[in-house]
Parts: sequence; C-alpha cells; structure tokens
Amino acid sequence: MTLISSNALFHFTDKMENISSILKNGFYPKYSREKVKINKNKGVLDRAIPMVCFCDIPLSQVTIHTKTYGEYGIGLKKEWALKKELNPILYLYENSYFARSINLIRDKVKNSNTDTDDNLGIIKEKVAEILRNIKNYKGKNYKQDCNLSNKSVIFYNEREWRYLPPYKNKEVKFWITKKELDANPKKIEEENEKIIKYPLKFNPSDIRYIIVKNESDISLMIQSIKEIYKSKPKMIEVLLTRIITIKQIREDF
Repeated sequence: MTLISSNALFHFTDKMENISSILKNGFYPKYSREKVKINKNKGVLDRAIPMVCFCDIPLSQVTIHTKTYGEYGIGLKKEWALKKELNPILYLYENSYFARSINLIRDKVKNSNTDTDDNLGIIKEKVAEILRNIKNYKGKNYKQDCNLSNKSVIFYNEREWRYLPPYKNKEVKFWITKKELDANPKKIEEENEKIIKYPLKFNPSDIRYIIVKNESDISLMIQSIKEIYKSKPKMIEVLLTRIITIKQIREDF
C-alpha cells in the first residue's frame, strides 16, 4: 500500500557538514523570509520568521523534494515531533473563504485597542502565532538557499511541519518586519546569531534515517558519528545502521 505520509519527519540540506552539526548540536532555528498573499486587494504578509522546517513525505516520494533543498538529510520519529509540539502548517489559497476569514480576524485584532481590553493583548499574540503557521498553496519561493529561489512552486506538495522557537525567550523575535529587513539587509544574519542558543534538541534514539548523497559520503558520515557519540558505543552501532543514500532511495523505495 502506498503511503501518503511518513512515520518520520525529514529535514534536508545541501551540505553533509550541516547534518554533522545537527547530530552534534541539534537544529538551529533560522529566520526565513516568507511572503503570504491573503487577499488580492490588501497586499501580502512579508516578514522573516524563526523556524526549523521538516517535510512529511514518504521516502518513496522524497527525491523530488531533495532536488530543491539538498540531498543530505535526517529523518526523526514523528513521536519526537509531537513531543516537541511541532505542527503541520496551514496552506491557504489566495482570496479563498479561509483566506478571507483569516484576513478579517487579522484586521479586527489589528485595529482593536488593547488599552480598553486586557485580553486583546493575548488574542493579538495568538493571532500572530496563527499567521506564523500559514503559507500559500502555491507561490514564489523566496528562500535563497535552495534551488527554486524566486521560482513559482506548489508549497502544498512539501507537506511542511514547522518548529517555532517559543516567544518567551527575549532574544527570539516573533518575526522581523519588512520595514526592518529593508532598512538593514544583514538583519536576518544578526538575529540568527542571537537565537543560536535555542536549538531544537533530540536524542539519538529519535533518529530513523541519516541520508547522504553518495556512497562515497558513507565513510565520512561514519567517522563523524563515531566522533560525536564516542562516549556511547552502543548508540554508534545503532546509528550506523540508519545511514542510507539518495541512490538507494531512488532504486529501492
């Protein structure tokens, strides 16, 4: 039976050293600029959001995704994702009923006076949280570190799950506004340096797959795993069985 979703969530990158860093330190959240069209007549939400992104795609279908985001990856158990409060994002089609409803709520809250209602401050924060978890069904990809930068894509095919660092950390901005981004082209880099101290952690036992591009990468990944987990020899043995290549995925899944 062909699966529509996976029992693991995958994070892909274009460099093997990034996977080694993840194994050693966890996932570093980074601010990613996104533009979401809600209503044709009211512009777009244009801001950079701190996040770590995963896809919920079976290995049998994942090679198309890797061509965009890189052919090195790590797959973690979905149970881990749920414990860490990750969630599938909401996809909306511009000017749909759902989009108009979101826009109405956003406008009502934005124009409300928090001075006359203490609860509005909480409501505004929760509406902003919803807005951090929405993405257009399709649109241009504004991420500069992928192969589809500034090209039109169907985001819905990515089946994205997203981790958002808790807003309670004072150094984590809810998002970086377009005004801030236009005023300072290095703003994202500066803010990324601040949130590096809030990584998304996992245990080695949460890992289901470690994906490398070529068979020639396997020995380097084995060496990296042995260095990172040198105090846990039994865990090393388990993790070495988790290594798989993109070539194997294409041929065997």
